[in-house]
Amino acid sequence: WLQNFKYHDSDLKNDPKEFYELAKNDLYREDIVVFSPHGDTYTLPVGAIALDFAYMVHSDLGDKATDAYINSKKALLNQELRSGDVVKIIKGDKVIPRFIWIDQLKTSKAKNHLRIQRRNRLKEIDTKSMINILATFFGRSVFEDMGLKDYKNFEEKLTDCGVETTLTEAMKSFENLAKLTEEIENKVFSLKEDAILEYQEMSLWTRGLRYLGFKTNVLNFLAPNRQWQCKELEHFSVCSSNALEIKQVLLNDCCYPKYGDEIIAIVTDLKDPKAVAHHKFCKKAIAEVDAKAPMVYIEWHKRDRTIYKMMFYLGEKKSVLAGLLTFLNRNECNIVGVSYLGYKDKYSSHCEVSFEIATDKADWIRALINRKYQDRIVELSSLDDAYES
Repeated sequence: WLQNFKYHDSDLKNDPKEFYELAKNDLYREDIVVFSPHGDTYTLPVGAIALDFAYMVHSDLGDKATDAYINSKKALLNQELRSGDVVKIIKGDKVIPRFIWIDQLKTSKAKNHLRIQRRNRLKEIDTKSMINILATFFGRSVFEDMGLKDYKNFEEKLTDCGVETTLTEAMKSFENLAKLTEEIENKVFSLKEDAILEYQEMSLWTRGLRYLGFKTNVLNFLAPNRQWQCKELEHFSVCSSNALEIKQVLLNDCCYPKYGDEIIAIVTDLKDPKAVAHHKFCKKAIAEVDAKAPMVYIEWHKRDRTIYKMMFYLGEKKSVLAGLLTFLNRNECNIVGVSYLGYKDKYSSHCEVSFEIATDKADWIRALINRKYQDRIVELSSLDDAYES
């Protein structure tokens, strides 16, 4: 009976939790019945949207859906369907990624297709980003004869040279990135030494050393020895070449990555380099990646403390704030800041308190504060968002 489920992605076999989440949609649900323009009936779970219907008809229709008509009226593809609706889907020529809609979908088949879309898109972004990171680290000219413009061809050439670490694996951790660069130095550049020497038109003296049998790494002649340097900046760990010192990480207003989101970093102004962090699926960032912009490796700084921001009602008693701060201090909280800059223009009776605590005690302190000061807390939230309001 499992064959009746509409998902057969091999990756799900290695992820029982994800398989269960998909199966739940089919096992525990109430159904509606909708119709195609030709009178065919389709059973969908309550809350299903037009895109669910498109995938139920055919996977290709769901991937390339552009518009929907419900009961002969134009509708959005994420419009919820009702029992008895007649649904028509307009199909385009190209696959349109809509994986950000995954939480709106109700059918396992549609959810699984969007997960596959997201995985494939992420792999492409990771591969292109890693090529830009390597080109920034080593210098783009070193890879000119390896087809940098075609990211699939570039990775194939690395494999042909004996490089085992994939570009997508290198994007998962700095350890993998360091391993990849070491493999490139040992396996790719060793095969290219003569060609690189000719390309760079080295001096006769340098070539003489080469022909006399000196086993010297050609890269030391081409440019200063490149080494990775990693530093912690704000919420991030940034790794770049020792020839490119990143002193600041900026957050653009085109996307708002939250702590733990998948991110990449574009380098601006090589004379005074700064890294601009973006969500991996940010359209502006993807355009920069496609344009071969300089990039560095970035990941969220692994932290073991949680920061909370609390809007607190003081009322008329000045001693309330002192009591709150004493309470936080006694319960192992570190006060980060106190601001009287008001809440909705009420400057005198409200204040904002920021504090941090060990992450393993974060839920405990939150519950304790809510219980003790439930009548005075206006807002209490953790600063998982990299943008502090």
